[in-house]
Amino acid sequence: MSIITLYGKPDCHLCDIAHDMITSLTITPHELNYIDIQSDPELMQRYGEHIPVLLLPDGRTLFWPFHSEQVQSLLTH
Repeated sequence: MSIITLYGKPDCHLCDIAHDMITSLTITPHELNYIDIQSDPELMQRYGEHIPVLLLPDGRTLFWPFHSEQVQSLLTH
């Protein structure tokens, strides 16, 4: 199973959009791991201005804006 990590924080409408987009992808199998960056000062410093941030299973990182077709393509190739 592929693990996709989404970095975000509460009350972030872009994070909500990214979460909904990732959960609606038709790739199989995948698991979404959501990490609230507010729980870790290092993550806040690293990603605070860039969320939502998506970490793909192969280590590639996507910074917003990204779209579902782009994510789908990267996960299947």
